[in-house]
Amino acid sequence: CATGDFLYYLSTKYKNSCLTGMDVVPELLKVAKKEVTCANFIKGDIQNHKQLPATKFDFIFMLGVHGLFDSCSPWIENICKILDKKGKAFIFGTFNDGDIDVISRIKPSGKDIPYEIGWNTLSKTTISLYLDSLNINYSFKDFDIPIDIKKNKDDPMRTFTLKLDSGKRLIVNGAGMIRSLKLLTFSNARS
Repeated sequence: CATGDFLYYLSTKYKNSCLTGMDVVPELLKVAKKEVTCANFIKGDIQNHKQLPATKFDFIFMLGVHGLFDSCSPWIENICKILDKKGKAFIFGTFNDGDIDVISRIKPSGKDIPYEIGWNTLSKTTISLYLDSLNINYSFKDFDIPIDIKKNKDDPMRTFTLKLDSGKRLIVNGAGMIRSLKLLTFSNARS
C-alpha cells in the first residue's frame, strides 16, 4: 500500500468499505496510517504465505508491485489464498506482450551503490500459463495513457511519454525501458 494514496482514493469513493493496506516497509505504513485513518494496516510481504492475514477480501489491488518479483507463482498463489471465492484481484503494471520474461536491475552510472530491483517485466504468456494451470479466469487490458508526461530531471527513472505519429504514447523510463502497462484481472471462480 506504500503511503496509502490508493487507499485514500478508495476511501473517498467507497465510504462504507472496510479497507486494508499491506506493505513490507514500516516507514511507509507509518505514513499511510496517518493519511488513511479509516483503514487497517498489516506489515507483510505478499510473497510470504506466513505473513498473510486470515481475512478474505472481496477485492485485492496490487499496483506496480509485481515488477519486484522474479516469479509470479508466489504472489498469485497468495493473492488467491486471501481472495474471497467471489472476489477479484486487480494487478496493474508492466507485462511484456512478447514471449520473453525480463529480469532487470538498475543503478545510476558512476555510482558505487547496489543495483536496484523492481524493474522486472514478466510476459503475458508466463502469467497466462500459470493462471491456466490453476484454472483461474483472467483477462489483460492495455493501458493507453491519454496525457503527455515530461522527463523529470531530478529523477531519471520516473516514466515519461513519447508521442508517436499515430497519436498513441509510449511510456519510457531513464533506463530506456518501454513500460507496457496493463491491468490484469483475475478471480478464484473456476472456469
